[in-house]
Amino acid sequence: MIEQEDAYYIAVMKDNNSKDAYDTAIENAITTKKDEKYNDKLKDLKKSDDYKVDISDDWKKVDFGKLVIDRDEFDKAEGKIKKK
Repeated sequence: MIEQEDAYYIAVMKDNNSKDAYDTAIENAITTKKDEKYNDKLKDLKKSDDYKVDISDDWKKVDFGKLVIDRDEFDKAEGKIKKK
């Protein structure tokens, strides 16, 4: 039973043995735990003396070249040309 300010609702579980829901919940829990451990490890790494990176001058050395856009591909992306 769910109580709201102006009403009561009765909820009924249709399938208490949903394998898909169980598998999804397990997968989500595993992913969440992995993300937490990764973030904790990353925080520890950033605090350590081993994590010293200075890329300010290195970016000046990177040559990105020139950007070339094919006109037909641009028009397709804009919806001016229908894909066949």
